[in-house]
Amino acid sequence: MSNIYTLGMALSSPFSVRTGVRQGGILSPVLFAVYVDVLVRRLKCANIGCKTFDIYYDCLLYADDIVLLAHTSKSMQQMLNICTEFVVDHDVKFNDTKSVAMRVGPCFNVACKSLELDDKALVDSVKYLGVNILAWHHFRCSFEHVKLKFFRAFNCIYTKSKAAGSEINTVELFKSYCLPHITYACKALPFSKTDIH
Repeated sequence: MSNIYTLGMALSSPFSVRTGVRQGGILSPVLFAVYVDVLVRRLKCANIGCKTFDIYYDCLLYADDIVLLAHTSKSMQQMLNICTEFVVDHDVKFNDTKSVAMRVGPCFNVACKSLELDDKALVDSVKYLGVNILAWHHFRCSFEHVKLKFFRAFNCIYTKSKAAGSEINTVELFKSYCLPHITYACKALPFSKTDIH
């Protein structure tokens, strides 16, 4: 005879969520992914983004950040129009103060019609996942803010640890607090000789 186990669970009464998912909630990333999947499908069905070896890279997602990639400004505006339709259909709002547009390629500094998302003009600079990406002839990043953070942490530790007289502690503090600033995302980014120097 086999044993049968039951588990009784009490559920709370239903409640409405009016302002999106909870910051830091366990289910928040899953719920966001399910919700935004409709937008991703619409963008892929439009077939107007970047494509490499028959794989579409038109929409990249990380947490609540969305990156759209297109070959032309016309294609990008079409993708932004799809996003605007998604906003209306699903009662969402993009943060237009954090929404930016940038061009990379030979025509990066040529004037063109401004792109619009939800009737807001977008600007020409990008900081994505803590990395400053520059509008340039080719993909290029700026590391000036990284160097500033590194030197700020270095100087703070150095001035405080001089009086302590322990080189081992100072070196360990440098490893813990300074090196992460200077090595952040270094395996994923292309460094020039100037950057390495």
